[in-house]
Amino acid sequence: MTVFIVGGTGFIGKNTIESLLNRGINIKVFVRNQEKYEKILSSMKVKSLYSKIEPIYGDIFSPETYIKKLENIDAIINLVGIIREYPKKDITFEKAHYEITKTLVDVSLKLGIKRFIQMSALGASIKSKSNYMKTKYRAERYVIESTEEWTILRPSIVIGKDGEFTKMISNMIKIGIVPIPGDGSYKIKPISVTTLANFISFAVTSKETIKKEYNLVGPKEYTYNEFIDAFAKAIGKRNYIKIHIPIWLIRVSSAILGNLSPITKEQLELLLQGSTYEFDDLKGIPIKNIPIEEELKNI
Repeated sequence: MTVFIVGGTGFIGKNTIESLLNRGINIKVFVRNQEKYEKILSSMKVKSLYSKIEPIYGDIFSPETYIKKLENIDAIINLVGIIREYPKKDITFEKAHYEITKTLVDVSLKLGIKRFIQMSALGASIKSKSNYMKTKYRAERYVIESTEEWTILRPSIVIGKDGEFTKMISNMIKIGIVPIPGDGSYKIKPISVTTLANFISFAVTSKETIKKEYNLVGPKEYTYNEFIDAFAKAIGKRNYIKIHIPIWLIRVSSAILGNLSPITKEQLELLLQGSTYEFDDLKGIPIKNIPIEEELKNI
C-alpha cells in the first residue's frame, strides 16, 4: 500500500510517517521545506525505512507540478493546518484549510483515488466564532460531499515533542511564570501525538473507519489550571507560578500586537470554548490512548 501525505513534515505529520512505516506502508510525502524533510529522515530510528519514503516536490496549488508522480496511490492523507495566520505572507486559514483540501480532493477525483483521510479539529463548525473552525468545517464538507471513502478526524489539543503548543507551555513553566487566560476553569481533553498518529495509520488500513467522523480526545479531562500542573509535574518542574490575566486585556493586546502577541485572538477563543468531548470515539479501536503525562516524558 502507498499513501500520499500532505503536511507530513509538520509536528503531527512526522509522527504519522513513522507510524505508517511501522505498519509497512509506503509513503510519498509532499515536501515544501527541504530542511524539515531532512530532519524527519535523521530522526527515524530505523534507517532502513528510508527506502519506503519518496519526497514529492511542487506547488500544492498547481497539481500539474506533481500529479504525474502520484501513480498507484491508494490513499491521500491531508494533515495541513495552521494555528496562526500571516496574511502579508498569504498564509491564511482559508488557503491552508479549505483551498488546499479542495485542491487535493480534486486531484484524488482526477486520479480515481477513493480513500481520503482529512485532519480537521475538535469543534469545527460553520457557526463557530473562530475562522479557524469555520474553514476546517468547510474543508470537511467538501471531502464528505466529493469523495467515496472518506474519514474525518477531529483531534483535541495535541501534545507531544516539537508541537508548538507543547513548546510554548514547556518554556513558560521552565521560566517559572505561566500566564493563564481568565480563571483557567475551562476544560480540555488533550490527546497525545503518538495516539493520534497511530490512529491515522490505523484508519488508512481499516475499512471500518470509512465514511466516519471521529472526535479524538485524550483519556483524561482537565481544567486548564489542572493541565498546567500535570504538565509541570510530568517534566519535573516544581517551582512556578500561575498568573491569571483578564480576558479583556488579552483581547486588547492581541488586537494591538497581532501576530506579535503570544496568543492570538483565534487561539484565545479556541482555548476558552474548551476542547473536550463527551464520548470516547476511540473506544473499541485497537489503539492505546496514551495519557499526556506519558507522552511528555519524550520531551
